[in-house]
Amino acid sequence: MESENYDRKEELSNLNTLNFRDTKAINNIGRLALSKNVCRFELPIDMKQFEIMTPSNYLEKYCKVNDRRKNLYKRIFDKYKIKNDKEDYIDMKTFEECLIEVHMKSINKSHVTQIIDLVCLDEDKKINLQLFIGLAALSERAFYDQFVTEDTIDLPEYQKDKIECADFGSLASKLDGIKINSQMLNLLKSL
Repeated sequence: MESENYDRKEELSNLNTLNFRDTKAINNIGRLALSKNVCRFELPIDMKQFEIMTPSNYLEKYCKVNDRRKNLYKRIFDKYKIKNDKEDYIDMKTFEECLIEVHMKSINKSHVTQIIDLVCLDEDKKINLQLFIGLAALSERAFYDQFVTEDTIDLPEYQKDKIECADFGSLASKLDGIKINSQMLNLLKSL
């Protein structure tokens, strides 16, 4: 752990010696290290719940995020949140900025739009902390293949949890006979 901190400090101190036209080197230092292992998407015990569940409901209830990432997401949410008597939230205008900040500005508006479309969020949606955590974790999962580096692609700490792989590997048979809406099905297939 100590050597990792030293390597990171040395890497950052060497920024001054980099040719700043070498954007790939800069992006590797400033970009969030995406991983499929920072969260686990679970399935409900009663699969019939999918008949009435929306993608937003699913992310709020069945996306489990590790504490380190949850703290990152919460810190960004708290920076932009709108205080409310019932529950703090961010609006859709602010969501774009928040998600881009989660990814340290390595994604753009079109990436955010992909997540909005996948979860079918309307422009009036108020996003609470739990939903924001689910959306941020989903975005990491969705963009992993676009931003993965050769040195991390095969490492187990960047891969999906084995339980999740087993659950989603037999998803089609588990959904047999369930009247699931197309939006929810698209989300599940994307995971």
